[in-house]
Amino acid sequence: MLLHLFRSSKSPTYDSLPTSNPIEPSNHVPHSPITKPSRKPFNNPTRTLHHLLRPRRILLATISFLLSTSVLLHLQHTTLPHPLTYPPNPFLPLVTNSTARPPLYIAANFYQNAPVLANFIHQVTRLGRLYSPDKIYVSIYENGSTDGTKFKLGRLKEELRREGIKHRVVTDPKDASFKGIQGKSKVPYLAELRNKLLEPLKDKELAETMKEGYIVFLNDIFFDAEDILQLLHTAHTTNSAAVCAMDHYFTFYDTFATRSMSLTRPAVHTFPYFWEDHHQQSMWEGKYNEVWSCWGGMNVAKAAPFIKHSLTFRALPPTHPFEASECCLIWSDLRRLLSGAPTPSHLLTNSSLYPPAKIAIDPRVRVSYEWRHYYFARWIQPLIEYWYWVFRKRFPETGPKDGEWEGLYMKSYEDDLKAAKAWLTEGRIDEWEFACVE
Repeated sequence: MLLHLFRSSKSPTYDSLPTSNPIEPSNHVPHSPITKPSRKPFNNPTRTLHHLLRPRRILLATISFLLSTSVLLHLQHTTLPHPLTYPPNPFLPLVTNSTARPPLYIAANFYQNAPVLANFIHQVTRLGRLYSPDKIYVSIYENGSTDGTKFKLGRLKEELRREGIKHRVVTDPKDASFKGIQGKSKVPYLAELRNKLLEPLKDKELAETMKEGYIVFLNDIFFDAEDILQLLHTAHTTNSAAVCAMDHYFTFYDTFATRSMSLTRPAVHTFPYFWEDHHQQSMWEGKYNEVWSCWGGMNVAKAAPFIKHSLTFRALPPTHPFEASECCLIWSDLRRLLSGAPTPSHLLTNSSLYPPAKIAIDPRVRVSYEWRHYYFARWIQPLIEYWYWVFRKRFPETGPKDGEWEGLYMKSYEDDLKAAKAWLTEGRIDEWEFACVE
């Protein structure tokens, strides 16, 4: 009954709302269609310019310009005197001729380096396939990592076994980081870690195999297998004792171990790096650039001095008021060992009297410690350097003069240099060590 009454009840009715205010006089305007603004280009130049100059559009346009110009310059690298031949051809004559392939001893230290190891594993196994697995030996020493480095090195061992590459991978269970070592300064400890990589060469059979080969020293870097092949090709064709890459952290990183043939550090961390004209020209042309010492995050060195003469890394005693990189002292010791010259200055002024021990930078090979910096160094930085050099040639008065370059270099470690000169005068260090003083 109640349901019947509910259904039969009528909905209440309401008067419609007024369309105008009953108090105010009606000002109703008839509806007119909305007109869309014109989309014709340059209809309003001010608005168009404002639209084009938005920061996001400028950024995208700049990136597009840089990338397109990089590609064009890369495709036309044969007409340019700049190192845009990168990446190098993996099928170099040295590699394609199997009888000419010297054995390679790959040596790398790792600590808390899990982010770089996936690339390291991939590129080392690629190198084995490009080169020859039976011509490669891998020596790894890891010291106390807690970030997954040990786990990934376990994967590396599995991959090396699968590829048939001989290896020794040591993972230290102790906290052996630099911070965890009491009473040791940084450089002596790093020299100690690098020497652990050379321990397998004490085996007579391996030493006999490697004595005509090369050691490939690697930092915790991003690289390609072709980078190693390019350095190997340069070392082999120039009969160099060692050839280094250039490592970048946006700018050139390892100036601590780098010395020019004037026994000076690079003037600045950016192109053209050195203050000497001949070094600048070599960097610009992407050519073999002979230096006193270098490291560059990756280098290849003849194995013979390390095997026949037991050449090892070392540091200056911690009692000295200055430091020298173990990666510079190793090449000073190598030059002294191979040349037999009494002093570096005598060697440099009478080089024809002594056996050559050439050490060089190959500026075409660029590596880095982070993926983004690696790609920046490989593709964007050469473009920046190209325009920088064009600008310098067009307006030479804008660049630093030789004296100014030297001034930049001197300011970087003037105090240490003064102390080292005093010790050199007193005979407390020799010239070979002085060449590497920080």
